[in-house]
Amino acid sequence: MTDNENTQVPLSEPVSEIVPDEPGETEETLFAAQGSQDTEDGRDGLPVYPNREDVPDGLRTRAYFSRHGLHPGPVRAYLCLDEETGSRTPLYLVAESREKSAKKARPRQEKYPGVSKDNNGIYRFEKGMPVPDSLQPRAWFKARNLTVSRLAARRFDPAGNVWVRLYEVSEATPLPNQKAVTEPGSVPQDKPIYDKLTAPRHFRQAGFFSHHQLHRGPHCAYLKEGDVYHKLYDYTRAHVSLKGRYLTWTGKENCERCGITVDGTLLTPKQRICHLCLEELEQERLLQDAIHDLSAINSHPEDYVLLDVEAAGTMSAQHRDHIISISVIDLEGRMLLNTLVYSPLRISWGAQKVHHIRDEMLRGAPAWKDVFRVLKGILGNRKILAYGASSDSAFLRQTNAWYDIPPVSNEFVCLEHLHTRLRGLPTATRLSRAFEAVQDRMEDLMSDGEERHEFRPHRADDDCLMTLVVMRALILDFLREEKPYWKD
Repeated sequence: MTDNENTQVPLSEPVSEIVPDEPGETEETLFAAQGSQDTEDGRDGLPVYPNREDVPDGLRTRAYFSRHGLHPGPVRAYLCLDEETGSRTPLYLVAESREKSAKKARPRQEKYPGVSKDNNGIYRFEKGMPVPDSLQPRAWFKARNLTVSRLAARRFDPAGNVWVRLYEVSEATPLPNQKAVTEPGSVPQDKPIYDKLTAPRHFRQAGFFSHHQLHRGPHCAYLKEGDVYHKLYDYTRAHVSLKGRYLTWTGKENCERCGITVDGTLLTPKQRICHLCLEELEQERLLQDAIHDLSAINSHPEDYVLLDVEAAGTMSAQHRDHIISISVIDLEGRMLLNTLVYSPLRISWGAQKVHHIRDEMLRGAPAWKDVFRVLKGILGNRKILAYGASSDSAFLRQTNAWYDIPPVSNEFVCLEHLHTRLRGLPTATRLSRAFEAVQDRMEDLMSDGEERHEFRPHRADDDCLMTLVVMRALILDFLREEKPYWKD
């Protein structure tokens, strides 16, 4: 060994990658052996050693340097162990190696400094904390025909006492087969702009044509909603999307109801009316059905009860949830049933954040068999009113399935559907929002003997009372010729 060789790393390791030392061999004799009979010229004129024993001391393979945290220098020779294939292993001088510099761990920069995270790494914007514009709720993406990205944060909404999910705007992409609307702040100049009140009747958005399987022409105008502009298309220029059907061309015809001139294939075969009239007739039918149901409630309030339940939010292996709280009131506001229910399922974390009922609160609560026996006596043959009746009826059915109890046969009436149809809303509204809209009219919506208190959303008893107030507001607004039943 010479003085020039790196003495920081031991060279006499009994491993296959290390060539055994041979006395008297130096770095100078390594290159002197290039012309010897034991080596031959390899790539770039470097020596090639056919046997491991012929390799002089100071040459090592790359595995040696990796194991000791060293950077090898340039290739100085090759080791040929298989003459048939001619594969060669590079060899490096230990004296020309250097130590690897330790990589400094970069401090992780938080995207939103000062904002805490939950156990899943989701940011939580508490009450009063400003939310950046790069985070938006799902409704923002839906209005722009964009897909939501992964969940990035949650914002506390004190109005509804709930956590609103937020998503990254930069990760959104346009929906398939949908044309994205213009971005906020960019005002289109090439087409006329309307709002919902001034837009012509036959100008519709792309979703209308997709729903009726129609081909639309080029967009002809924009619909302004806030700071967003949606593209509008002319229904009179549409035609049927065949998709394997064969239609006979009939030319342009007039609708028998509204007189609009459209492609003859768009009209119904018998009535000869257009899709616009069909949509209006369907909305009128739904509105009349809602008014009829509301009139029946006002005329015979004794035939109805209001029901609301809260569930554990944990699906079992049989895809069954379990009720943990139930309340029933009559239309006079009297509480008929209000109790917690013992559940064999643990309450999920998400459900606890909504209704604030924990597992320890159910200790000593009655079993569902005992509660259902009382509930069945209260219901009798009366109809059940519920805000979101589909979910409440599903929870009742799933809980009964735990104990092999037949489902209730009482008819459900969904006040959420009545509220949406009567108010003319495009989508359903949460109970807390519907209640806030009529909260300032409490003097007209409650009788003199009824108790007034602060309502807590997602509590079964308070949800029943909030539903009662929303229902009475519908009766006052849409049954003006009838006397409200609570004013008798």
